[in-house]
Amino acid sequence: MTPLNAALPIDTTFGNRGYAESFAAGSQALNIAGLRPDGKILLVGQTFVEGKASFHLAQLLADGTNDTGFNENGLIVGTFTGSGQASGTGACLYKDGKALLFGYQYDEDQGTRFALARFFADGQRDRDFGLDGTVYVPFLPQSESQLPKPEASIKSQSRTRLVLTADEKMLVGQSNRLFRLDQKGDFDTAFNNKGWLDLAMGIASISVAEDGVITVAGSRAGEGKIVRLNVDGTPHKDFGDDGTGTVYIPSDYPASVRSLMLRADGSFFVAGQVDTSPDDVWGKGRKAMMAAYNPNGRPNLAFNQGKPVVTDLGLTDGCTLFDLSGEPEDGLVVVGSTGQITREQMLACRYLATGELDTTFGDGKGYVTHSMGPGMQWISVAVQPDKRILLSRDSDNVNVGALVVRYLG
Repeated sequence: MTPLNAALPIDTTFGNRGYAESFAAGSQALNIAGLRPDGKILLVGQTFVEGKASFHLAQLLADGTNDTGFNENGLIVGTFTGSGQASGTGACLYKDGKALLFGYQYDEDQGTRFALARFFADGQRDRDFGLDGTVYVPFLPQSESQLPKPEASIKSQSRTRLVLTADEKMLVGQSNRLFRLDQKGDFDTAFNNKGWLDLAMGIASISVAEDGVITVAGSRAGEGKIVRLNVDGTPHKDFGDDGTGTVYIPSDYPASVRSLMLRADGSFFVAGQVDTSPDDVWGKGRKAMMAAYNPNGRPNLAFNQGKPVVTDLGLTDGCTLFDLSGEPEDGLVVVGSTGQITREQMLACRYLATGELDTTFGDGKGYVTHSMGPGMQWISVAVQPDKRILLSRDSDNVNVGALVVRYLG
């Protein structure tokens, strides 16, 4: 496979000349769920074949080839229980190498249910987890997060945010609902007295510190916001300015936050978009947005003088960001797309800790666009310890399969 732009920083030692695409038949977009210490790459998503959805876990070796030691040829496709339909919308790794999958199961007689499954490091199902390897999350009333019957594509905006706390409790963010489960998959009633909490925003990203403090990012009604919660689910009143534990992205236009990267000291970066022409159905007024904050939720003055970076990069027809990764001292990589809606091409940028584009990346521009057809976006990114950059693609065309690419750092 040869990119249309020969200047792309493709790492040709990865996969097939820089591209990994040997996934299950009918594979939809796969999100990068985690990197193992030995460089293996865990991915999560779904397949859709002949009208039936199944969850899809995949694992690649560090060189981008399928990990044959993980289930069958590095691929797992299935349902949580029974013969219905399922989707994998989130996954993460335990310290001992197990993988946790979150998604939903649909059966005609029971409708849609949220479900968890756990797998050993070799990809085999952990049958001691829950009931024969599956935990179903009990029905929660009045939740915006109840999902319908699976469809042919689960867009990146609908993916689940799933992380483990230091003591291996499970934090799940789905739509506006955040819930915490104990190690067995039961509601942890030490969190908000019932194990779950509805937030006044759609949850886009969650992260948890070693001490159990939770940071959540998302958007609602044109406002981008970040919320910090104590271990028990109460607002962290020392975070932000108004005592509610909430920070709002300053913008005169509708803003949305799609990704959050929390650092060990409690400081964080967010990425998303600001839409300066919200009535334009083609999205030509969308601008990439990135911002940096100190541990107390106040702006990091070293990054763009404390203001969000809002830019179209000089590109036409708008651009937007979906995910970010990396460290400030090495360059922060943010990914998304540029171009009007349905005609997007993939976009990757690298920023310095000052909020300026890193002109050592992207042929002196600080960004690269990658075209493989219309309606495509980078939806997740992970910077490896050797600074090489993993990117996964989504497409508006449901017949276009999953793809992971690696750029040189």
